[in-house]
Amino acid sequence: MIHLPPLASASGGKSTPRYHHRGSLGIVLFCLGFPDQALARSNAAIAEARRLAHPPSLAASLGLGARLLSLDGEIAALDDGQNSLLR
Repeated sequence: MIHLPPLASASGGKSTPRYHHRGSLGIVLFCLGFPDQALARSNAAIAEARRLAHPPSLAASLGLGARLLSLDGEIAALDDGQNSLLR
């Protein structure tokens, strides 16, 4: 595994590309037939981005999470994710 150093954000939080990759991995896992693992990876990426309080990471994680939920047909959860993106 490649370790990427954190990037300092203007808000003082830290972000690395791994949060985006975790969300992308969720979509890959779903397409490979592992929906439970996919949702777990996506939720972990969103939780970590929220913990960092880094808006770009959160927006990317929520966007990828929304894509995953739309693939999974989780309409109610997709509505919740949409509301999070609009805040």
